[in-house]
Amino acid sequence: MCDDAHAVVKAVLMELGSPEFGLSETPSLNQLSILDDVALAERFADDIPVLMIDGEVHSIHRVDAAALRARIVAVSA
Repeated sequence: MCDDAHAVVKAVLMELGSPEFGLSETPSLNQLSILDDVALAERFADDIPVLMIDGEVHSIHRVDAAALRARIVAVSA
């Protein structure tokens, strides 16, 4: 994940981990590299970074903080 995307994801996760959001579980980041997984490399070689939430593609190339925040809250509800 590029530095820009990583910064957006980390900021959203930190924000959602605060008590005001009242999520039952603090969201976490599991970062994978296409260099370590042939299937991921074949599927996403031209589309990094790819952000997946619960196994589903959420965004490709750019991460929008508002959209990410809304999706995580929806999944956690």
